[in-house]
Amino acid sequence: MKGGDLVSEASTNDEIEFITRETPFYAEKGGQIGDTGTAGSGGVLVRVLDTQPAGESIVAHHAKIEKGTLRVGDKITLRVDAERRERIKKNHTATHLIHHALHKVIGQDAKQAGSLVAPDRLRFDFTHFAAMTADEIREVERIANAMVMRDDPVGTDVLPYDEAIKKGAMALFGEKYGDHVRVVSAGASTELCGGTHVSRTGEIGPIVITAESSVAAGVRRLEAVTGPGAAERIRETFDAAHELSALFKVPSAQIVERAKQTMEQLRGLEKEVAKMREQLTQAANKGLADAVRDVNGVKVLAAVAKVADANELRQQAARLRDQIGSGIVVLGAETKGKASLCVLVSDDLTSRYQAGKIIGPLAKIVGGGGGGKPDMAQAGGSDPSKLGEAIEAVSGVLG
Repeated sequence: MKGGDLVSEASTNDEIEFITRETPFYAEKGGQIGDTGTAGSGGVLVRVLDTQPAGESIVAHHAKIEKGTLRVGDKITLRVDAERRERIKKNHTATHLIHHALHKVIGQDAKQAGSLVAPDRLRFDFTHFAAMTADEIREVERIANAMVMRDDPVGTDVLPYDEAIKKGAMALFGEKYGDHVRVVSAGASTELCGGTHVSRTGEIGPIVITAESSVAAGVRRLEAVTGPGAAERIRETFDAAHELSALFKVPSAQIVERAKQTMEQLRGLEKEVAKMREQLTQAANKGLADAVRDVNGVKVLAAVAKVADANELRQQAARLRDQIGSGIVVLGAETKGKASLCVLVSDDLTSRYQAGKIIGPLAKIVGGGGGGKPDMAQAGGSDPSKLGEAIEAVSGVLG
């Protein structure tokens, strides 16, 4: 099949789907992603990019022809990417061990609610009413790794469904099973599963849980890596700890405590800097309150201020509004090469004047736009050289 149409042949660079009488490829199912690999014979090379189920015991190979012409009826050799398959097998068996460990740590109510088994990671969703604690996550990881280190054999049996359940095999909620089912046993873990697995748990290598999060109400998610991926994550963690140890000049065991102390010092410095900035702003804008004038019986303070950013402009406007009481404050300022405007209207005047309506025509003067609520509005513009003109226009805007 090419482009959704049945074809009798396809050639180099064509993307196709094909089926064969027999295949060693595992099609995506039960959370395990499909195999990839190659197919072909003679002068034909086909890159299999994915495999999906296409009916009862039928596998659709999604592929791209890299060389030659493939025709219906051709005899081809199919080769699964063995290294990728091995990584997937490690991660799939690891999900079983994690599932078992979850039952030990948080109880039998932790039922599987979905999974992803890929070559580079695994994801396991399960029912649970609350976020797992760090200690719970650590214990799940410890139990799973203990099962790995025991190097238990991983076996498969095909049994009548009722017999499998009586033997303690876990079935997935909502999954449809036939009269006979495939049972995968890995040490103390026994589940109904049709996926690929390692021969012994020791082949998995280390299991490292990398994240725990919420998926939906009452559903949590664990993410993990195994084998080479886990070893790489462990090495990254050790390297980071070594670098932090050098930066903080403390042993690795003291990094967290030193980091907490440093963060506390930074928060103190940030407060001091904020206080100093406020003092500098007040000094730079000393005398602005004297610019109050009467417009239609309303106190109006309109001026160009000196501030670092739009947030400071709003804070300065709020302080001036508090000083004049009932009235309107209009401030402009150049911030980061742009024009900023802020309008505040005291609550008793919002029935007559709305900040959002006042700021509109002023923003046009400085080449911008903005809006807001009746009591507060902000705007920006591209031409700070017109700020003085905008401030002079306030009286006319107020009528």
